[in-house]
Amino acid sequence: QQVDAWKKRLKTLSSKKRDLESELMRRSVPFKEANQRASFAEFQASIPEGGVVVDYLEYRGKHGRSLLASVIHRDGDPVMLDLDSAEKVGKAIDSWRASFGMTAEAKLAGQELREQLWEPVLAKIGNAELIIVSTDGVLGRMPMAALPGAKPETYLLEDHRVAFIPVPQLLPALVKNEVGKRLTRELLLMGDVDYDAQTDPNGESGDAKPKRRKRPFERSGLSEAIRGGASWTNLAETGNEVRFIAELYNNLFDPGANAVVDLRKAAASETAFREYAPESMFLHLATHGFFAKPEVQSALSVDHVAERGEMQRMSAGLRREVIRGHNPGQLSGLVFAGANNPPPIDPLAETATDDGIMTADEIAFLPLNGVRLAVLSACETGLGEV
Repeated sequence: QQVDAWKKRLKTLSSKKRDLESELMRRSVPFKEANQRASFAEFQASIPEGGVVVDYLEYRGKHGRSLLASVIHRDGDPVMLDLDSAEKVGKAIDSWRASFGMTAEAKLAGQELREQLWEPVLAKIGNAELIIVSTDGVLGRMPMAALPGAKPETYLLEDHRVAFIPVPQLLPALVKNEVGKRLTRELLLMGDVDYDAQTDPNGESGDAKPKRRKRPFERSGLSEAIRGGASWTNLAETGNEVRFIAELYNNLFDPGANAVVDLRKAAASETAFREYAPESMFLHLATHGFFAKPEVQSALSVDHVAERGEMQRMSAGLRREVIRGHNPGQLSGLVFAGANNPPPIDPLAETATDDGIMTADEIAFLPLNGVRLAVLSACETGLGEV
């Protein structure tokens, strides 16, 4: 009975969603443009002069997961190249990540990765000045710019101008909006975060957590099922890290008053990040990352989706397990001040209380289109389930 009611409710809401999107299409030119897929001709025309796109794709072949690369210039047909198996590349990436290319074994793995991933496309790139790279699958764990360069003890980034995009389909929109908006601040630094703090937006001590109107996608905070019993320890050296960057930036560029925002301790809050990040050109966040435990199932997990057909033929009890998969955008994020003292959750509240964890979903809704560079200085980044 619960499953039938849920299906009916889902059908009603899906229909309402389609109606709202149709109305948005009619009223909003930007929304309409954002939902239109660029043709290949439009994509090619968006590649900058002197540039080339290298698009990697992981796919399931006859003999397991494999990789291919497409090399696309502004003119002419794309060239597709078969590469090594994704499993073999993944093992080399794990060896390289063990010391980030610092040991003999890791250096050898780095050279193997260059031969597997870069050498095959290099002959097709020609004399392109800018290489725009889009990675996929297992390659998300490898910073391609850190591959070995053409000369010993150098990096690929020293040989080429390399830029990265999540998916090639984004390129026309990115090029169209390349000027970006002018921002009032230059650099936002956050470090030496007090995860035990109880603060208000001004960093003053107190019991009251700042409240704001709840966004449509939001609850008041992460549920205990997602958050678990996680707590975060102080990262003392991150204070020296952001202090050094602030001094270096001020000495090199002599920015004006208030151009650099340096937030530490209780002031390094989720609320402060919401305020200052959209105003800043450069972000440097020295803090913990948040990752839900592996047993917390994503609704879009590859294994979860693959099993769904079989599970739906089984009992209603198992079908409810399918329903309870979590939005993947809730399963990772950044940790800010006060995260060890989250407020109680009230899902019916009209206002939201920041809980010290900014999820991927929350970040996606921030207007960060003026930000030029964001550095996440944390342990174990670029990992997790693809």
